[in-house]
Amino acid sequence: MNEVNIYIGHLHGAKLLTAKGCAVSLWRIGKITFGICKDADSVHFGFGSGALSDYLDNNPQTKIIDLKLYLREGLVGTNKRDLLLQLKKNDGNLITLDQQDHLYEAIPYIESEPRGHYYAPSRVWGFPLKGYLCRMLLTERLVQLISDIAVNNNERQLIHIMWKEYQLAKQVKGDQPHLTVSGEFTGFSVRKFTDDFLIFDYA
Repeated sequence: MNEVNIYIGHLHGAKLLTAKGCAVSLWRIGKITFGICKDADSVHFGFGSGALSDYLDNNPQTKIIDLKLYLREGLVGTNKRDLLLQLKKNDGNLITLDQQDHLYEAIPYIESEPRGHYYAPSRVWGFPLKGYLCRMLLTERLVQLISDIAVNNNERQLIHIMWKEYQLAKQVKGDQPHLTVSGEFTGFSVRKFTDDFLIFDYA
């Protein structure tokens, strides 16, 4: 990952790689050239990466829902400083790119079952309590994800899409007590909590 000078005009015709609701966006400007923006007026960081280019070419269905650019400083044994780009995919995996253009994908290895409170969409966003909304409970991390990627207060539309995707998954896989769904904007799981409630979690 080598820093390059990118200007807002270079985004004309560029491809947006992150979900539309992301606070920070990643654009593919050329074959190996990328830009990171926090607003519509300027490019905050531009870089070239053959490794990221190759990965995206080989995985064209990659969906990025969040990104962070870190300054990494050595604490013990080295005083090295470099930049680290972290991309979060909708399947929960993390792609990490360093300044040496080394690309890594981190896959969850040990995870605990989701804990904590469950939230009804109607209570979080004030939707009418009717229909399928009466059956859905969301984990805290799924509520956060939906809030992060929502555009123009379209949380209800996103919830509706997830419910439809769950119904389709049931038709394909059968009515199982625990289903994993590869959705349009994120992967998620659904498990039966009681006869009346289903828990939706970010997968």
